[in-house]
Amino acid sequence: MKAQTALSFFLILITSLSGSQGIFPLAFFIYVPMNEQIVIGRLDEDIILPSSFERGSEVVIHWKYQDSYKVHSYYKGSDHLESQDPRYANRTSLFYN
Repeated sequence: MKAQTALSFFLILITSLSGSQGIFPLAFFIYVPMNEQIVIGRLDEDIILPSSFERGSEVVIHWKYQDSYKVHSYYKGSDHLESQDPRYANRTSLFYN
């Protein structure tokens, strides 16, 4: 029987009440044999989430914010942003090796 691997990313953004200079933690959870990591960034700056996967038709990635807003989707070997929440349009991307 062929095993399938699915990667799921859940983003949790906690913004500071002190304005745009505040630092917010960004936690993500990857359901593959990897460690959970916390990435620290500044509001209005880019953040790169460290992760890796091998491209292929079997890989499925769905990034969601609070399990409701679709941030980014990748499946069948390409990005699928048709149902991406407008707040994330042109703000997310995957880097391929």
